[in-house]
Amino acid sequence: MADGPDAWALGHQYLGGGFPPLVEQWNGTEWSIEPSPPFSTATDILAFTPSDVWTTGIASTGPGFARWNGTSWTHIPSPSLNRSAELFSLSGPATNRLFAVGTQDSGVLIEQWGGASWKVVPAPSPGSLASLLDVARTGSGLAWAVGTIENNFGGPLIERTCRG
Repeated sequence: MADGPDAWALGHQYLGGGFPPLVEQWNGTEWSIEPSPPFSTATDILAFTPSDVWTTGIASTGPGFARWNGTSWTHIPSPSLNRSAELFSLSGPATNRLFAVGTQDSGVLIEQWGGASWKVVPAPSPGSLASLLDVARTGSGLAWAVGTIENNFGGPLIERTCRG
C-alpha cells in the first residue's frame, strides 16, 4: 500500500520450518524490514501513514487485526466467535472507517471498524462455502466486496453495502 513516498509490502519468509509474515516499508529512498505482525499468517496490509498501518491475519486465537503505531504492533482480535474464520482483505478511506472481508462456517464474513472497535456486519451469503476475497471502500463510505461461491470453484460473488 502506498501513501506518497511511503509504501508497505506484505509477504512471507521461510525461517527453517515456518513461513511467518514479512513486512517491508519503502521510505522514498530504500526498503527496510519492519517487525512482523503477531500472526502465523498475514493476508493484507493497509497503510495510512508510517505510524498508522493495519494488517489482517490469523493468530493462535483465530482471525484478527494488528495495528502498527510506528514502533510496535497491537493485536486486535476479530469479534467473530468462529475460530476457523479467515479474513482476506482490508480497505477504507480513513483509519476510523474500515471494512474487512473473509469467510466463516456460515459463509461470508464482513467486519467494520468505526474507530473504537471491530464489529461483525450481517451480510447475505449464498451458502456456507461462499467467501469474500477482496474489498474496496469509497470515500462516500460504500464498500464493494468480491469473492466466490463454493470455495473458488463456483461462480463470482459481488456484494455492496447499502449505506456507509
